[in-house]
Amino acid sequence: MRIKNKKSIAIIAAIILTLSVSAEFTLAYFNDHTKAVGSAKLHLTGQTDIIEEVGDNSKAISVKNESKEPVDMVTRIKVVGPGEFEPYEFTQADPKHWVKGGDDWWYYDHVLAPEQSTETITVTWKIPSGTSIENYDVAVLHESAVARYSDDGRIQYPDDWDGPSGGM
Repeated sequence: MRIKNKKSIAIIAAIILTLSVSAEFTLAYFNDHTKAVGSAKLHLTGQTDIIEEVGDNSKAISVKNESKEPVDMVTRIKVVGPGEFEPYEFTQADPKHWVKGGDDWWYYDHVLAPEQSTETITVTWKIPSGTSIENYDVAVLHESAVARYSDDGRIQYPDDWDGPSGGM
């Protein structure tokens, strides 16, 4: 009987030792973290640049295909800012190539060849009187992708975009 108790104690001690060692690693896993700081640009194929000319309560926006390779690009923009300034008004010269989608993105309905720019679209807003906002930012979000075409020659927008011709 005495030998049986020593085996039991040894087994229990081994189990406790194993659990305590793995618990330490587990706690270290759950307590470890890293703060992400900074940014990085990733250009796989094609590159566009957004041009913003800031005025009083306005921004004139265009996008340029900066690709060095012969790559056609499609692009879209979205304006985000304080809700108190809504509705944001968009104006463009004729012909109107910027098309508003149902998802609040503005799609450029032509492809951009290398070194080509979109026509300018201007966004304006009104700051309500008596507002307490002193410093604000009206940001322009901009996305571009390599242009693809369907069999009938129409532009195919990326699958995660609705595009001006569908899904809106």
